[in-house]
Amino acid sequence: VLDIRDIWPESAVQMGSIKNAKIIKVLEWLEILLYKNSDLITVATPGMVDMVRLKVPSAVVRIEYIPCGVNIPDESSIGAVGVNPFEKEDQDKFCVLYAGLHGHAQKLTTIIEAANVLRDRNDIVFYFVGAGPDKNRVLKYALDFKLSNVKFLDPVPRELIRRYYVFAGCGIVPLQDLKIFKNVFPSKTFELMSYGVPSIVGVGGEIAKVIEASNAGQSVTPENSEEYALAIDRYASNPEYRLEIKHNAYKTAKSSFDYKVINKKFENLLVKIHNKEKEIKSS
Repeated sequence: VLDIRDIWPESAVQMGSIKNAKIIKVLEWLEILLYKNSDLITVATPGMVDMVRLKVPSAVVRIEYIPCGVNIPDESSIGAVGVNPFEKEDQDKFCVLYAGLHGHAQKLTTIIEAANVLRDRNDIVFYFVGAGPDKNRVLKYALDFKLSNVKFLDPVPRELIRRYYVFAGCGIVPLQDLKIFKNVFPSKTFELMSYGVPSIVGVGGEIAKVIEASNAGQSVTPENSEEYALAIDRYASNPEYRLEIKHNAYKTAKSSFDYKVINKKFENLLVKIHNKEKEIKSS
């Protein structure tokens, strides 16, 4: 059983992380070898089913969509997470939260540009929580703009980040504007949804369809700081809309991305594959 969360090495090639033609050729050979020798391939999005099938059109292999899942907290526990973790002077403001890897794929400079667009909004503040290879560059980018509405924090324990989710005005899920990312479901999206966090997802493609169909957040064009700023302003200026999105986000996460549901589906697939192998051996 081969589980595919990202199409490799294609993702790394499009991001420019791997440029050596010989290395790429070896990795692509290994990719196809793995596909052809699998009894079952599970992929993270519906679009990945077709992507993998096109790479091995003649192979007789079952390809199934199994999304990333999350542990869904009880609604009662969400409201009992403790005190507001944002800095005291910001607790009455609309806090925009990015929590996660500060990497090249996230292109967080776009969010800094959105903060610059909203720099005169004294009621809005941006928090970047986490670490990664691109953090110093993003921090310097914010300093270049001389922004007072942006704050960077080191990684925090999982229990604490959940408190940030509960008290955040909205959460950001950004990625670079690359073709390969149109077929991914960033797992951070479902984590935010499971806590009812109004999210802004700058990815497009497959995840945009989910967000828009369920009205569980806002989808914006990747790397478009103006659209991010407009989406943030819409949340900050409309509490009733924000409440509607919170409700839809939690409901969608619970119905479609609960680990209990997804793991049962995966278990059923494994049982079918196992039984099929037993039938082949007995015959």
